[in-house]
Amino acid sequence: MRTSPLLKKYVTVLVSVVFFTTNGVLMPLAEANVWKERQKATKKDARLARLPAALPPVLPSSILKKHRYTNPYQSKTLSSKKRLPRFLAALPQQFGSIRNISKGSSEKIILHIQDIHQNHEAQTNISQTLQKLFQEEKVDLVALEGAFDSIDLAVFNNYPDQESVQRMADYFLKEGKISGPITAALTSGTKIPPIVGIDDATHYQANIEAYRASFPHQQRTKEKLAKIKADL
Repeated sequence: MRTSPLLKKYVTVLVSVVFFTTNGVLMPLAEANVWKERQKATKKDARLARLPAALPPVLPSSILKKHRYTNPYQSKTLSSKKRLPRFLAALPQQFGSIRNISKGSSEKIILHIQDIHQNHEAQTNISQTLQKLFQEEKVDLVALEGAFDSIDLAVFNNYPDQESVQRMADYFLKEGKISGPITAALTSGTKIPPIVGIDDATHYQANIEAYRASFPHQQRTKEKLAKIKADL
């Protein structure tokens, strides 16, 4: 049975409404507005999010050599020793660059992704990276800042009209309402790992209030610093 475009439109709107009322997925809009000024400040650095559409393949061995990484698992099993190179091989190089590799006492791998908040291109790159890792089953847990509890997206992953979910996710990502990781979880089309917010709600709110309190003094402080610098 064919679905009319009008019906699809209504379904998309309905999914969007449900999405907005789902706890833990979106930052409260009142708080999101606080970061709009920060977004303006980061626009000049948006070039950091832009990467060539196609980069030459980078072998895991060359990455390890570049970062002078010593495998801390040499005394462990063969599978443990090969885990990091295999993980690096699964990373899509066209969506990001590796800044540093640090060894630890555990064989578990933590991928720390640094981004530009509410930058569409940066968040899209993150989404594409995570989707690839989800498909390769390389991720056991996604830990998010700006959230404080587990995030259950099963209602969207199991929704019969995945086209509407895709359109909704693309729109919210473009508008800066959701992040790259949430977009990846909504649109990957494969099994996703648990997603957990790891921020502390008290400290997070205190940070917002500190920013609100300090922002009105930003220009005056810059002028004072410029005068001090000139006097020196």
